[in-house]
Amino acid sequence: DDRMNANTMRVLSWNVNGVRAVAKRFPNGGLKGFFDKMKADIVCFQETKVDKLESLERSILHVDGYESFWSFCKVKKGYSGVATWAKVGLTKNATNTMDGTNRHERFNEEGRIMRTDHGSFVLFNIYFPNGGRGGDRHTYKMDFYKDFHKECLKLVEEGRNVITVGDVNTAHQEIDIHNPKESANSSGFLPEERDWVTKYLESGFVDTFRNKHPGEPGHYSWWNVKKGARFVDKGWRLDYSLVNKSFMDQVEDSLILKEVHGSDHCPIVLDLKEQPELILGAKIPPLSSRLIEENGVFALFKRASESQVKENESAINISKAEETKEDGEEKDSPHLVRSEEAKMESIVIIDEKPAKKKRVSTPPKETVAQKKLKESSVGTPSISNFFKKQK
Repeated sequence: DDRMNANTMRVLSWNVNGVRAVAKRFPNGGLKGFFDKMKADIVCFQETKVDKLESLERSILHVDGYESFWSFCKVKKGYSGVATWAKVGLTKNATNTMDGTNRHERFNEEGRIMRTDHGSFVLFNIYFPNGGRGGDRHTYKMDFYKDFHKECLKLVEEGRNVITVGDVNTAHQEIDIHNPKESANSSGFLPEERDWVTKYLESGFVDTFRNKHPGEPGHYSWWNVKKGARFVDKGWRLDYSLVNKSFMDQVEDSLILKEVHGSDHCPIVLDLKEQPELILGAKIPPLSSRLIEENGVFALFKRASESQVKENESAINISKAEETKEDGEEKDSPHLVRSEEAKMESIVIIDEKPAKKKRVSTPPKETVAQKKLKESSVGTPSISNFFKKQK
């Protein structure tokens, strides 16, 4: 743990190249264990490759102590996507658009942006476009840069502090890439891409890592794993923590955690000097996973489960009545003994007459009610079955 001060606030950013894949790499506690180990207050993932909330495991969506905010790609399955987890009480507002509107629709629809408001600063978690295919994608990347720059300048003019973390997909200077001469004509190190980073910084923003570690070579955050580049540490520094100049006095340190594996990128962290107070009991911000828990798919799932259990219990009572009728004698109302295993397999009826030894009755031939009960699923239905029923 490189965190310098326990009172600082840590923002961690990582292009995970698939959130499910990276979560499986942390068997000891999953994402919760990783967040705790990193002592992160806010975690920003890029390239989550998640299409919809319904497909997410609860251990990923609901990390204990955090609320998550998701942006999905609307135009291509299993592509792009970002997610931000923040400790409950740190977030006042959230939007998955560049400026809170759909004015930048062609940028918003690829799920590259999560913008959260934390009071003392606005945080952008962004997976910037890759212009590797050239042509329209290069134009798209440069247009994205320009519009994002305008929005940052607008926020600073309004008196807001701006933090941007994520995969910028451009190595700024020769010191940020292992083979600058060989990569001079490669996307991610093209003159116009590097010029944009320069102009962005010259307009009043700071590359926090270079500010804290000036002139230090050999610091990379991405490696071509197909070529085994990580083993020989031949990489590019594509991931950044950027802040406006007036906020720089709040930056304790900026680090690259190249020892953390799990993706073709490694995480970066930004440590701030002040730890904001948690606002507990405040209104749940938009897009929060806590809203999903209360009102969304998991709430529907919970209600469906409760309804199914009631329906099953009703069928059980009908079955009991029919058994009594077929036996041809009145019986005391039996209690239903339902252990966790019995819930899924059988119902055991125990006669409570004190004068007789307790016995387990032998069920008669299968009744209509029992057939109905067998066709329904006792207990909690699976999430996958629930969604099939909703279609």
